[in-house]
Amino acid sequence: MKYCIAFFSIFLLISCNNKESEIQQRSFDVLKSLDTLSYDQYFKEYFSLEDYKALAVNKNIDKTYKDEILAVTDYQWNRFREREYENFKERGKENEIVWNNIEFVSFTYEKNVSYGLDCLDGTIYFRHNDILYETRIYTIFDGDTYQIFGLKM
Repeated sequence: MKYCIAFFSIFLLISCNNKESEIQQRSFDVLKSLDTLSYDQYFKEYFSLEDYKALAVNKNIDKTYKDEILAVTDYQWNRFREREYENFKERGKENEIVWNNIEFVSFTYEKNVSYGLDCLDGTIYFRHNDILYETRIYTIFDGDTYQIFGLKM
């Protein structure tokens, strides 16, 4: 079983192109730093609301989606991020996870189009104290790189 996981992980890393590998590494780095990462630092890892709105304006997406994105307020955006951050802190405490001691196991992903925007939704599997955990990653492609839109555990 251990060799299957190792083979599968190597296969995924080889099959990922640079953009997918980069977002996997950036997301895992965020997880590993959760013990010491302040909310402000965590927030900076995300796609900014301004960039999200600019992308919606510049992309040829349905007006309904564009209007919905443009209606998001700073308060809504910030509150969503705060809840995600607090959830990670709570889940880490409940499961006694020392974030800087987690071990990467694998990364799986699926590309899709959401609201007319190119996205990559993935799962990072990691291990801590011989227990397997997973974190969902939601990203948006900004034309250059995938930007973190959401992290959930």
